[in-house]
Amino acid sequence: MEAVAGEPIPTLARKAARAGLAGLEWAVGIPGTVGGAAVMNAGAQGGCTAEWLESVLVIDPARPEAPYRLEASALDFAYRHSRLQQEPLLVLSARFRLKAGEDPAQVSARTSANLHSRTSTQPYQQPSCGSVFRNPEPEKAGRLIEGLGLKGLSVGGAQVSPLHANFIVNSGGALAAEIDALIEQVQERVWQAHAIHLHPEVKRLGFAEEPDTDEPPGGP
Repeated sequence: MEAVAGEPIPTLARKAARAGLAGLEWAVGIPGTVGGAAVMNAGAQGGCTAEWLESVLVIDPARPEAPYRLEASALDFAYRHSRLQQEPLLVLSARFRLKAGEDPAQVSARTSANLHSRTSTQPYQQPSCGSVFRNPEPEKAGRLIEGLGLKGLSVGGAQVSPLHANFIVNSGGALAAEIDALIEQVQERVWQAHAIHLHPEVKRLGFAEEPDTDEPPGGP
């Protein structure tokens, strides 16, 4: 199955289910696009993009006349990481290798169950960018944040979700700078308590990217 980069990944998951194609049931609740899922190696519910992606069609802005295909094996996939995050390439489409021949009703039922699990435990009724921090395995970012009593912590209109601590929601009129400041506050509190630096899994446009180290910005 191939989809254009701008297609919402939940839409693709539902299309696959209706066609009896198994493999994307985990993706139904991810608030992003097919291209974004490929770049970030998006994952949820025990599944991730790298498991099912066959290849991507990309274009180099310096050579827009010559799109070319990259196989999944060439994308250096790791947890919430791919080679596409380091190179100036734009994803045009993605091809997935799914399991054919399953009962569409059963695939759809699994897809719906995954969606219910996510919507009942995460703040889907409020605007957010999805989960904010990568899990510092074996720990979970949400549990570390919740354990420090940070649910509900706010900076302006940005708030650590009272429902799931690894989400920052817009409770009304939040500015990007307020969300960024709240991210830094949470990072600092978790570092002080556990000496664990939480790395954002979201890309912050207009703000300096952090170095990928185990120390917080500015050092311990």
